[in-house]
Amino acid sequence: MARPSPAQEVPPPPHLPELLRRLRDTYLPTLTVPRVSPEPLDDLIETILAQQNTAPIARRQFAALRAAYSVWEAALADGPDGIEATLRGAGGGLTRVKAEHIWDLLRRLEEERGHLSLRDLRSLPDAEVRALLEALPGVGMKTASLLLLFDLARPAIPVDTHIGRVAAWLDLVPAHWNLQKYRTLV
Repeated sequence: MARPSPAQEVPPPPHLPELLRRLRDTYLPTLTVPRVSPEPLDDLIETILAQQNTAPIARRQFAALRAAYSVWEAALADGPDGIEATLRGAGGGLTRVKAEHIWDLLRRLEEERGHLSLRDLRSLPDAEVRALLEALPGVGMKTASLLLLFDLARPAIPVDTHIGRVAAWLDLVPAHWNLQKYRTLV
């Protein structure tokens, strides 16, 4: 038997339309056109760099990677040690872990897909994109959701502790839910 859709499992709270109207009126009176990334792999690597880093450091590290490697194939060939040296030179923490995640990500894409690009994700269904992303090194539920939402203009909720707390505070989810239960919504 087919699993019910998330909308059938948890109906939206009755106050959601009013909440959305107020938020839109206050913060987004003119809807913006979603940005679709020219190369989602770039954004995925930048998102990995942003994990446990400040935005300025992540941007600086990404700029250093792009300056050192005009194509991701060069980073793959340079290996984790070269990537780590580049990241370390740009400042920030966890450079070894991030270098290994990035190199493993590039290696996996090369081995399994034969190319270092994620442009073709645009033509795949959301669930398939999520499964592919979450199978990559350094990519979990939140990182996959960030890429889906902000770089592929797909419906997704990148849930972290803060978003979870706000959702509970606004009575958007049942009180007994935890972050893993949000997975059924995305």
